[in-house]
Amino acid sequence: MTLRTCTLLLLLMALAGPAWAQEAIVEGPGYQVTEGTVIHPSLGIGTGLIYNPYYESSDATATPVLRLRGAFAMANQGNRPRGELRLLQDDSEPSASSAPGLDFRLGGVVDYQWWTSAAGPGTRHQISGGLDLHLMTAPQGVTSFFIDNNLMRVTDPPNFESFGRNLNRIINRLKTGLQVRPGGGAFRFAGQYENTVDYFESGASDFANRIHHLVRGRAEWQFLPITRFYLDASLGYFVAAGGACELVKNESRPLRIELGSSTAFTERTSLRVHLGAGRGFYRERAECSDGSRVPATDFTSPLFRNWVGLLAGAELSYRYSPLGRISVTYEHDFEDSVQANFYRDHALGGRIIHQFDRILVHTGADIRLRGYRGVPPGLTGGSSMDYDSAILRLFGKGYYPYRDWLGFVGDVSLEGDSSAGYTRLGLQLSAVAAF
Repeated sequence: MTLRTCTLLLLLMALAGPAWAQEAIVEGPGYQVTEGTVIHPSLGIGTGLIYNPYYESSDATATPVLRLRGAFAMANQGNRPRGELRLLQDDSEPSASSAPGLDFRLGGVVDYQWWTSAAGPGTRHQISGGLDLHLMTAPQGVTSFFIDNNLMRVTDPPNFESFGRNLNRIINRLKTGLQVRPGGGAFRFAGQYENTVDYFESGASDFANRIHHLVRGRAEWQFLPITRFYLDASLGYFVAAGGACELVKNESRPLRIELGSSTAFTERTSLRVHLGAGRGFYRERAECSDGSRVPATDFTSPLFRNWVGLLAGAELSYRYSPLGRISVTYEHDFEDSVQANFYRDHALGGRIIHQFDRILVHTGADIRLRGYRGVPPGLTGGSSMDYDSAILRLFGKGYYPYRDWLGFVGDVSLEGDSSAGYTRLGLQLSAVAAF
C-alpha cells in the first residue's frame, strides 16, 4: 500500500472534538488582577480506558489513559468563563443595567495525555492546548465591536474525518466585526470577517494545509417575545497553503444563504428551523505532473437544477420537567474537507439533559450519512475518488459540581465508521479544581 493511500485511509477515520476543549464546570473564587478583572486558574486530573486508541479496523487493543490539564480564565467581573456549567434551575442573566461597557475574556489551557500501554504505530504521549480571546465593546449598547481569536494545537482532529496519529495540527480562527441593534433591540444586524489557518505538523500531511477567508452578514428580527427570524449569508475564499501540488485540492469560493427561525409552541416545547442553499464553486485545475484536469466536483442538488445544494436543519426540544429536556435534530449540510473538496452530511441525532440534585447528565446518539466528494487523484495515485460512510456515535457525560471550586466529570463514548471499519470505546473520569 502506498504512502498516499495510507494517508488517505488515515484521514478518512475520525474523532470529534479537540482533546483540550473541556467544560470549565467550576469557577473558583479567582484572584483580582486589576480593578474589575479576575483570573481563575484551574487544575484537572483524569484517568480512564480507551479501546482501539489508534482506530484500527482489526487487532484493536485497549489501553489505560492518564490525563493532566492546567488552565486559566481571565475576565472582567460578571463575565462567566466560557463553558462554565449552569444547573438547569439557574436561568439568571445579568441585567442590562449591570452589564459592563467592555466584555473581556482571555483563557488558556494545556492538556497532556499518556496512553500507558498502547501498542500501535502512534505516539503514546499527546500534548494539546490553546489560547482563547474574546472582546466586545458595549455588549448591551446599540453598536458593538467584537473580536474572537482561538489558537489551538489539536491532537485529535475534529469533524469526524481526521485521524489522530501523526496528524497533529495547529489551527487559528479569527472572527471580528460589528453589530448594530437599533430600535430597542428588536432588530440586530451584524457583519464579520473570519480567517482560519489550518497547519498540519506532519510533512506527509502538508497537502491538507489551508487558509480560509470568509465574509458574513446576518440580520435578526425579534418578532415576538418567543419568536425570532434571521437571514444569514456568507462568501468565502478557501485556498491550499502547502504540500506537493498533485495532492493539493481545488480552490473554492463557498457561498451560503440561510433563512431561519426559532420559536416556542408552549412553555415546554420549542422549535428551531433553517432552510437555505449553498455551493462551493470549486475551481478546476491542472495536475502538476502530467497536466491532466482535476474535476471541480461541487455541492449541488437536482432540486435547484444542480446549480446549488440544499441546506436544511431543524431542532425540536421538549422540557418534560423543570430538571429535564429532550431534543431531536436533523441537519443536511456541506463543509470544506481535509482530504476532499467537501463532505456532505445527513445527520440525525437525539439528546437528553437531566439534572439529579446537583448532578447534570448529558446523553445522546447521532448518525451521520457522510459523502466525501472530489478527492484529489494524486492522493490515491489513481482516478478521482468519492467515498460514502455511515458514522454512529453514542455518548454520555455526567457533571457533579461538588463545591464552588471542585467538580467531577464522567465521560463515556462509543463510535464506529462503516468505511474505515473501526469501533472505538472511551471511558474517562476527571476531577477539576478551580482557585
